[in-house]
Amino acid sequence: MARLGLSTKHKLLLIINELIVPLRVIFVVCAAGYVHAFLGTQKRITYPYSSIRVFKQLSHLYELIYESDVICIDQLRMDRVTFHKLCQILITKGQLRGTRNMSVEEMVAMFLIILAHHHKNRVIKFHFHRSGRNVSKYFHECLKAIIRCQKDFWKTPEPIPENSTDYRWKWFKNCLGALDGTYIRVRVPEKDKPRYKTRKNEIATNVLGVCSPELQFIYVLPGWEGSAHDGRVLRDAISKRNGLKVPNGNYYLVDGGYTNGKGVNDYITSVEPSDEWSAWRDNLATEMFNTWRGSRDSR
Repeated sequence: MARLGLSTKHKLLLIINELIVPLRVIFVVCAAGYVHAFLGTQKRITYPYSSIRVFKQLSHLYELIYESDVICIDQLRMDRVTFHKLCQILITKGQLRGTRNMSVEEMVAMFLIILAHHHKNRVIKFHFHRSGRNVSKYFHECLKAIIRCQKDFWKTPEPIPENSTDYRWKWFKNCLGALDGTYIRVRVPEKDKPRYKTRKNEIATNVLGVCSPELQFIYVLPGWEGSAHDGRVLRDAISKRNGLKVPNGNYYLVDGGYTNGKGVNDYITSVEPSDEWSAWRDNLATEMFNTWRGSRDSR
């Protein structure tokens, strides 16, 4: 094989040296493009508002509030029409506003599920594909909107009239409704757990609820420890400046956990026996039993 002359080698070296610079530029550009494409792909995968994530959010919301009344009642404790009416009330009177990334319907749905099922922040975060910060933020936004609408949600008590024909309430003239306490589980510091321990050995707070005959709330008193007796909670509610008011001549129905007193069963000494009363009592017992048996058989 013939050897190249020195002049030829020199020329080749010059050509190679001239090509190295553009080759380096091309290599750097390709590397930069690859890194940019790789990082862009990773960003699309991990970015919280990617198309896949948005699709999952909308699919879950559609299933909750649009698919059927059965699912809506099971998850939100109200049918679809009632849910959308509540959203409109919170928008018009509660000043609740949607954002670019979250609608009012989704905020209210998260709020209702937390109340209905006592779900934790991390559970809602997983099912709605939202951050824990957003779940907490919009829960409090819905709560503030509900408080602004309290005059529309609280029922003004009206006594049962003398000429009432309601087969359930006509026996209780001048009655304003019924009241009872309920336990709501809470998390408290270790040193406070003995005070919040209920007779069922749960850590909870004792909340007093007062309802009208139409099952509309009249008054609610939260905050008492689970170990507090129902009667003590009621006395506190009546003694507060803006607490539960019982006009003279009216009363509320209670269970055996309360003693008779001012405004509590104090106008009921006995119910006169009659065929109508006996028939109503028997029909009510039969209806309650059939409802219970139907719910048991449907499981």
